[in-house]
Amino acid sequence: MKRAIVAAAMLICAERAWGSFLYTMDVGLGTSPGGTLYTVDQTNGQTTPVWTVPARTVTDMASDWRPASPRLWVGDFATERLYVVTPTAVALVGTMDAAIRTIAFDPKSERMFGVARDGTLYRISTETAATTAVGPLRWNNSLIFPGSLAFDLDGTLWGADSQSNRIFTIDPSSASATLFKTIPGLSMTDIAFRPEDGALFGISNIAAQTVYRINLAAGTVTPLSSAPGEIGGAAFLPVLVPEPTSATALLLLAAHACARRRRVRS
Repeated sequence: MKRAIVAAAMLICAERAWGSFLYTMDVGLGTSPGGTLYTVDQTNGQTTPVWTVPARTVTDMASDWRPASPRLWVGDFATERLYVVTPTAVALVGTMDAAIRTIAFDPKSERMFGVARDGTLYRISTETAATTAVGPLRWNNSLIFPGSLAFDLDGTLWGADSQSNRIFTIDPSSASATLFKTIPGLSMTDIAFRPEDGALFGISNIAAQTVYRINLAAGTVTPLSSAPGEIGGAAFLPVLVPEPTSATALLLLAAHACARRRRVRS
């Protein structure tokens, strides 16, 4: 048994280069039932189902990637419900009283924000799911409708507009947006920054179910792989959910140790 665990740990160590896990979900449109949570390989974009969440039509995902408080939130477009996923449980937070289409959580300020279908920016309570309007999102005196939100490691809120291929920085206190760049192919369902290095990943189910790497500086989008089903939402966590068995935990510890060694050497 120990030899099998060591062999599996070596395999994970060879394949895994990062300590955090990237997640996405089945959005529940068309013939897809929704509710399946996947991990995403950050090198080739391949997805692996790991758990089930009661949300049937997934709006978006957000996460608290701090090791001391790992949480993953899932919004249900059909019911406006907000769920929270921890390493041991899935729980209903509450019902959002606005038609929220995308969400993002900032670990630095411990605040969650979301954008509704009418382009209004809201602050969302992670305890009750109650929403408070900040105001309509505006850039250059015009409303914008970002389909995906994400906070970077410095606490800056970003929004990507899949219709115009524009990406903005957003002031969450005033709902004012600043155009950062127009990036061809930026048709993302959701975006997420990797906690280790700030690398930006995107998930799209607009033209195809595809995982992307996004280079903000260069203004390029690189597809990693097509994914099964109709995926949507992207979020990072430092742990695997659900909580692994003791044997699996040993494998993950080995993989994380390997990832740390690789980052130190690079």
